[in-house]
Amino acid sequence: MHDQFDTLISSLQDYDSEKRRHAASALGRMRDGRAVSYLIELLKDSVPNVRFTAAAALGQIGDPLAVSYLLKLLTSVDKHDTAPRRVVVWALGQIGDSHASSALLAVLHDPADGAYYDAAIALGRIGDRRAIAPLKLARTHIDSGIREEAIRLLQTIKD
Repeated sequence: MHDQFDTLISSLQDYDSEKRRHAASALGRMRDGRAVSYLIELLKDSVPNVRFTAAAALGQIGDPLAVSYLLKLLTSVDKHDTAPRRVVVWALGQIGDSHASSALLAVLHDPADGAYYDAAIALGRIGDRRAIAPLKLARTHIDSGIREEAIRLLQTIKD
């Protein structure tokens, strides 16, 4: 029997990039670990929106197997290309694997990097104490979601 999962996996190979992107997004919402290897392959897609949707889907699934592949993607993205960097940093934070700490700290070395606050939150989710100072700074961010998450994370990381 051909179920929804199989249909979505087949769609990842579709010629139409929007179909690939929608399939990756749906697989992320399903949070089915069977999709991880397929989504990792999609990180090499020629279309940036497909790659970054696959990264977000991997973050939703949360399998640490994806961390090294997401780190490669993060280092390949220009730091001035904020939206894709934020997606990859968010995905790493969702997975919460300490193997991502060094790369996330590198993002923190440049406060002008658009993913700076996302990296602070990702490190906080990992439980890395080096996130404390940037999270304190994030308490004043214009985005209420970032402010609230920073406050919550500071309560979980002991000063």
